[in-house]
Amino acid sequence: MFCKHCGKEIQEECRFCLNCGAPVEGTGAVYSPQTEVQTATSLTPARKTLPKQKKILYSVLCVAIAVVLIVFSVVIANLTATRELRNAIASRNGATVNMVYAQARTNKSTLKKYDALIGKTISEMVSELNAYDFTDAAEKIGGDAVEQYMATAWGTLWTQSSESDISDSISLNNQIHWQELGELIESKENYCEGLYCYKTEKDYDEAIEFFAEVSDADSQYDAAVTMISECTDLYVQSILKEADEYFAEGNIEEALFTLQNTRELLEKSISAELTDKIYATIASYAETYMQKAEEYLKAGDFTAAVGHVEAAIAINPNGGYESMLEEYKKYLPFKLYLSENILSAEGLYKSGSEAAIDRKNYDNCILYSWWKNATPKSATYYLGGNYDTVDGVFFTTAKSASYQFDGYAYIEAYGDGKLLYTSPSMNCESLPETISFSVTGVQKLEIRFVGKDSTAEYIYCPEVAVSELTAHKNPPQ
Repeated sequence: MFCKHCGKEIQEECRFCLNCGAPVEGTGAVYSPQTEVQTATSLTPARKTLPKQKKILYSVLCVAIAVVLIVFSVVIANLTATRELRNAIASRNGATVNMVYAQARTNKSTLKKYDALIGKTISEMVSELNAYDFTDAAEKIGGDAVEQYMATAWGTLWTQSSESDISDSISLNNQIHWQELGELIESKENYCEGLYCYKTEKDYDEAIEFFAEVSDADSQYDAAVTMISECTDLYVQSILKEADEYFAEGNIEEALFTLQNTRELLEKSISAELTDKIYATIASYAETYMQKAEEYLKAGDFTAAVGHVEAAIAINPNGGYESMLEEYKKYLPFKLYLSENILSAEGLYKSGSEAAIDRKNYDNCILYSWWKNATPKSATYYLGGNYDTVDGVFFTTAKSASYQFDGYAYIEAYGDGKLLYTSPSMNCESLPETISFSVTGVQKLEIRFVGKDSTAEYIYCPEVAVSELTAHKNPPQ
């Protein structure tokens, strides 16, 4: 199709002639300058806007590439700058690290990079140390397991001696981290020593001391707390077993001395929570001793009863058992043969041990000798109304029996001036006899030794003695 006005060829889809702008017949288009402009514009290819978009895209891409290149170059520069120190650290040789670090002291930029690398290395040491399982090695060699691990994993970067490790390469910035590493190593050593004492040596109180020194920054802190609790129970059980053996032997003093050791548990540097647990454990054992004390009291074994109350106090001094102790002490035997318990004495003397005519030895004796004059010999005591019976063993000494005197001797007991008891008479052939009499309510007691013979001027009676003369209080009903 051709334009009727200018004769130029017109494309079928066009509504105007592209040469003169005349409308094409049959399309209904009306020619105007604006129409021509719009038509021309609409026919302009859309690719005219593409170069601008590409420019923006290319700009962004170039900037991104530049940033990547800068970062990469910085990383490469840092790796290059710290390569020598990295190699030294990788060699696990503390002396080499110190030498490389010393060479960089005049270069602040390099030194800063070195400090960062050493700080990172210390963090790795802490992390790996906390992740390592020392159990097997610790049960065999104790705290040496930590030094062995550090030597294997880190060479001489850290050693027991600061002269051979990287201490000289630790700046002020890394000083705190280096100190924390040392504290963690010490904590691990305590943990391993505790394991060795607990599992291998069965030395529970020593294990508690080591576990108590494990720091809360240690990954094994919770395990140490648990094992302190376990060791505390085992330790107290072993102490109580040992103390019970002493009690069975009648060695109350040694039993109490042994029990004092449990109090040391409360002086350890451990958490308040664990201290409370130890208190609870010990308190339960103290109550066990109080129950035993009551059983002994009812059975009439007052010495054992008081001993067990004292044991409860030794285990748990804050248990409030002091008043019970004073009450129980009232039932303790009052030993009349002890000098400190005698108010006054006349013509008597004491002996640690004497043989009777049955050739048996009797301890804690008060003697009345035949060769003394006829005046009765006596000893006076203050009972204060606290006792119910007095007993002992009355006998003729073996050395006086050989004289074969015709006389005899006996004992009289006076309570507050009133005659309470007269013993059997002893001659040179009499066998020992147990004596016993009531002193209930008696304040003041007098024991008289009386000798009799056929002559009036002198008394030739055998030497007699009373062994273990003791006042007792009846057990409570």
